[in-house]
Amino acid sequence: MEKRKGLDIVLDMVGGDYISKNLQCLGTGGRHVSIAFLKGSVVRADLLPVMLRSLVLTGSLLRPRSLAEKARLAGELRKHVWPLVSAGKVAPVIHAVLPLHSAARAHNDLEGGSVIGKIVLAVAPE
Repeated sequence: MEKRKGLDIVLDMVGGDYISKNLQCLGTGGRHVSIAFLKGSVVRADLLPVMLRSLVLTGSLLRPRSLAEKARLAGELRKHVWPLVSAGKVAPVIHAVLPLHSAARAHNDLEGGSVIGKIVLAVAPE
C-alpha cells in the first residue's frame, strides 16, 4: 500500500485565510473541520483541491448541543483519544516555551503568523 501524503484531518480554530492553507495540507480523502473562527468565517478559497483530492469540509460546535450529548462525547474522548495521549501517540506541537513575562512577545509571534503549534507560557513557582 502506498504511503499517504498529507494530513488526515485538520481541526481549524482560526478560519479566515488559514482555510486555504489547511486545504493544501490535507491528503486525499482528508477532512477539514472548522471548530472556531478567530480570523473570521468569511472565506475566499479555491475549491478545486477539494474535488481533486476528495476532501471533506465540515464544522462543529459544542455550545448548542445538549448536556447529554456533551457527556457522550466526553466519554468517547476518554475511551478513544486519552489512551493515545497517554501512550505518547498524540501530542501537541509546541513551538516555544516562554516565561510569563514574555507574554507580549508570544502574542507578537502568534500575530506574525510564523508560529507552528502552541506557545506555552511558563509560570515560575512562588
